[in-house]
Amino acid sequence: MIRGARDKGGVDREVAAIIGRLTSSRFRSLDELHQGVREVYLSLGVEGEQLPI
Repeated sequence: MIRGARDKGGVDREVAAIIGRLTSSRFRSLDELHQGVREVYLSLGVEGEQLPI
């Protein structure tokens, strides 16, 4: 995912860092990916109301 994004104009450093922290490398749906990203932010101490996704 990161490689593809870089090929098409770049990816934000924060996005790359969050993707790198995902515990799974496969997701069955976009909702499942979103949940994984939320879990990463929560594990970093971001308040639930301040999640960017």
